[in-house]
Amino acid sequence: MKAEGILLSSLLFLALIGLLVFSFNTFISRDDIILLYDAKRFFVCFLILFAWCALLYSNTLKQQTYDRLIHLNQTTRILLTIMLFGALIANTLSEHPLRSHTDFFYLLSLGLLSVLFSISAQNHRVRIYIYLSWISVLLFLSVLTAFWIRVYYQLDTTIHSIFGFANARFLNQMQVWLVLPTLYLAITQRRKPLLFNFFRLTLAMHVAIFMALDARGVTIAVTTGVLLWAWLDKPLRGLILKLLWQSIVFGIILKLVILEPLPAFLVYGEPFSISKIRTDSPGRLALWKESLEIAQWWGYGGDGFVCRTSSAFGHPHNSALLLLVNWGVIPALSYLCLLLYTFIHVLQSTLRKVRVTGLSLLTGFAYSLISGVLTMPLSQLLMALTLGLFWFSLTSRNRTYSAFKPPLPRAGSYFQAFLYITIICAVFSISAITYKSYLRIEGYENHVAHKKIYPQFWMGYNCEKSLY
Repeated sequence: MKAEGILLSSLLFLALIGLLVFSFNTFISRDDIILLYDAKRFFVCFLILFAWCALLYSNTLKQQTYDRLIHLNQTTRILLTIMLFGALIANTLSEHPLRSHTDFFYLLSLGLLSVLFSISAQNHRVRIYIYLSWISVLLFLSVLTAFWIRVYYQLDTTIHSIFGFANARFLNQMQVWLVLPTLYLAITQRRKPLLFNFFRLTLAMHVAIFMALDARGVTIAVTTGVLLWAWLDKPLRGLILKLLWQSIVFGIILKLVILEPLPAFLVYGEPFSISKIRTDSPGRLALWKESLEIAQWWGYGGDGFVCRTSSAFGHPHNSALLLLVNWGVIPALSYLCLLLYTFIHVLQSTLRKVRVTGLSLLTGFAYSLISGVLTMPLSQLLMALTLGLFWFSLTSRNRTYSAFKPPLPRAGSYFQAFLYITIICAVFSISAITYKSYLRIEGYENHVAHKKIYPQFWMGYNCEKSLY
């Protein structure tokens, strides 16, 4: 295997193994909220540093990355360019340019991960989907084990009865990227009864988690994504809808029998009760209103929201509003236009791979409009992986990206400019992420004196000037 192949396989393998480990994380106590959250951010930072080093080392990876970027649709390139320049302006004009630019280069690095994952998907697409299904199973075990332990000690079970996550929504934010790939696997393996039933059970596990953790937003987002797929894919419509209702029915049974309330009743006679369905907005409307009120044309730069809001949240639970506050009006509008353009493209596509990966991506972004999907570390990593799969599904139909054709020639001023920009971005990204991580490690001893604990880049203390 060539060097670039080894580097790409290693990056993908590390990312997937890390997701597996953190999906059933029993080695960090849930009482240690800061480390429980920050360990995942450090892991993503490590992958980013590995990715930049791999890109700098391999000329072939540079060429493949250039090919991926240069063949983006013109509309996509324009919208992304507007967003990037808007971010640079906002970060430069911000009160704390250093902190703002470190935030920018971290997000830029997630884009690099997406590019490299899209290249990796050429040889490892099936493996990625299989790993995603096992991540789903381990997430269910995180809930199941915590519920059973609490029942054993005759303690009440709540939506926070989980292992490995400081907040139940962090687990749900991972789920939103996993359901459609699992459904796709079930459909592709329908002629193999053992595998087909395993994936059907995995889908039911997702439903059981949704119910046990009272996850309304992700349930609506995922169900909408599945129904859109059924509507677009007429040959599979009946099977998709059948798997949907079966997953709901068996998911409800799984929740009642395996999670609650039957286990508590069998162990210590806890009477059956029906959980109430929440109809409130848990403070989101007020948070969105405040975001609109503090927004300005050019934005406040990266981390602008977390440093200016009076709320106890580290983000506005809406990705578009986060861009509006941080980067300004134009990048936020470009972001929404890019989502709309992607949605239209997915609707018009006749390729099943494009539909499935595109709807999976759009489902995650739809959930990000009411949750912090694009802020939390593991969810960001799954987003990068999903974007990579979608990117590959778009490019695999183009002969330019065929594994059997040579890459584009590297001669020309555009490629030379790309090389210089790559080196500059690599130096700034590696420096920014290393510096931010170093300050975080150095500052742990000072955290005891602080009281604000909310997640953003790190778990709390994101605006301490001495640290960040």
